[in-house]
Amino acid sequence: MRKTLPKSSILRGYNAFHSVFENGVRFTGKLVYCYVVVEEQIKFQSPVQWGFSVSKKRFPRAVDRNRVRRLLRESVRMNSEELVKILTEKNKQAKIVLSFIAGDDLNLKALKMQTVAEEWKLILPQIIQSIP
Repeated sequence: MRKTLPKSSILRGYNAFHSVFENGVRFTGKLVYCYVVVEEQIKFQSPVQWGFSVSKKRFPRAVDRNRVRRLLRESVRMNSEELVKILTEKNKQAKIVLSFIAGDDLNLKALKMQTVAEEWKLILPQIIQSIP
């Protein structure tokens, strides 16, 4: 069994990201902005669709942007079961975009999975409380 996010749960395309940024509720952490749009469940779709963005301006090297995206994806994959369960019970669907915002003083080589996962765990209860 694959231990990755399924393709159906990945948010793709400019319009999808734009609608979440425009209409979503923003939750702020030290490292991440999280934009969330909750709507009625659509049949045959994943209860959560995830998007990950990392600024090219702050991280000009693609290697660095990809590393940050991998860390975000992994922390979400490991710590989102509760959110998926609640959305399924309430018959809702969420589109969530995580945007990495850490400053220039961040040492990317010192950034660990545990740090990103702790940040996600702080934002997750706020998201769960906001679900109608």
